[in-house]
Amino acid sequence: MADPAPQAHSARPAPPEGAEEATCVLFECAGRRWGAALADLYRVVERIGAVVPVPVSPPWLLGVVTCDSEVATIVDLASFVSDGAHHTPPDGFTLIVRHHADLLGLSVARTSPVWHGTASLSGGLPPLARAELIAPEGGAPVAVLLDCARLGDAVVAALEKGLVTHAP
Repeated sequence: MADPAPQAHSARPAPPEGAEEATCVLFECAGRRWGAALADLYRVVERIGAVVPVPVSPPWLLGVVTCDSEVATIVDLASFVSDGAHHTPPDGFTLIVRHHADLLGLSVARTSPVWHGTASLSGGLPPLARAELIAPEGGAPVAVLLDCARLGDAVVAALEKGLVTHAP
């Protein structure tokens, strides 16, 4: 008796053209749902240590903290993306991302379990987003994908501008 034909495993369908697969941590920020790609995350911290305030800094800069023997700059992401209109509750999470050689901590309200779906380019995205996140079964976008590199550049530019503005 011949062996039965091997069963074909159903492969995940390829994302549509102009889209890519995305594995993210979802979070709420300034009234919108965002995602941070796992590849961009250094660490997710539920309770960050003592944050040391930085004198003469913008309100969205919460301070600095030590993370694995490195200094991380902690930013209230809701305040940063909304020009101070929103603020992250103090009992939120901190997403640590690496921006070039530095660590940047993003204070966010809450996170969700790891999410997997499709990142699709579209128009009308917020300035710091790089794509919409679409569930595997399709449908409406579930979140926007944070462009961590662009965010890091924007934070650095804002800090440099602020340092020039506040220089004696």
